Amino acid sequence: MQPLELAGERHIAIKDRGKLYRFTLSPITRELWMKYFDGIVSTSENRGDEQINVLDAGSPLLALVNEALIGAGGYKLPEGTGQINEIADWKAKLPFAHRLAVGQVLTRVAQSARFEDDEEAMMPGIDSVRLEALWNCDLNGVMALYRPLVHNFQTPQFEHERRYMRDQARSKVVGGSRTGKTVWMGVQRTLAEIYDELIESVEGYTFDGSRLGHPNITRCMDTYHKVVAARQLFSAPQLDPAEEAMEAA
Repeated sequence: MQPLELAGERHIAIKDRGKLYRFTLSPITRELWMKYFDGIVSTSENRGDEQINVLDAGSPLLALVNEALIGAGGYKLPEGTGQINEIADWKAKLPFAHRLAVGQVLTRVAQSARFEDDEEAMMPGIDSVRLEALWNCDLNGVMALYRPLVHNFQTPQFEHERRYMRDQARSKVVGGSRTGKTVWMGVQRTLAEIYDELIESVEGYTFDGSRLGHPNITRCMDTYHKVVAARQLFSAPQLDPAEEAMEAA
C-alpha cells in the first residue's frame, strides 16, 4: 500500500444507482476542521417528564463540504455548459445524499482493528496508535483504505489526562437551572493540542512525497486524524471474549 499523501487536493468518488460521481476538494485546513468541530450541536433538555437529547454533526459537516468543494463530475450538464461550476449556485444543486456521502468519507478515520503483526509488548513511555482511513480515489474512482497509519506518542502525563477528562465533561446551561438546556462542549480542540504536545513520529504518511517527520508532523498532519489518534490515548482497550467470560464467572 502506498503511503497516504497529505499534500494537495482531495479526490473522492461515490457510486449511486450504478453511476460514478467524482468530487474535488481543496485541502482541509485546521481552521476548517475547527469550524466543523465548533459547529457540532450536542444538547440535553428536560421538558416535563421527558428528556430531549439532540446531536447534530451532519449540518456542520455539510457546511465543511460546501466550503471545501471546488469541483464535481459525472453529472448530466445543461446544453452549452462545459463544467459544473459554470452553473449558478452549483454546490447547492448537488444531491443532499451525495454531499453527505462526501462528508462521511472525509471523516472515515478510525482505530485500525488489525494488530496481528504486533508481536512485541508495549514499551513504557511510548503509546502507539494505529488508524485506518479513506483519503483519495484512483483514476478508476476506487477509494483506497490506508492502513496502518501509525502515530507514536509520548505517554500522556497526569496533566494531559486531567485536561482531557475535565474538557470532555464540560457543559453549560442556557436559560436557567429548572427549564434550561444543557449544552455539551466539544473536546476536539483539546485533543488536537495534546496531539501536538505528545507526538513523536508517524508512519504511513507523506507530504509532497517526503516522509513526515519532526517538526513537520504538527504542521502537516490532518487535524481530523490528530483528533482521532489522540482520543485513542484515553480509550480503554477492549477485552477479549475469553476475558469477559472469566470476569462474568
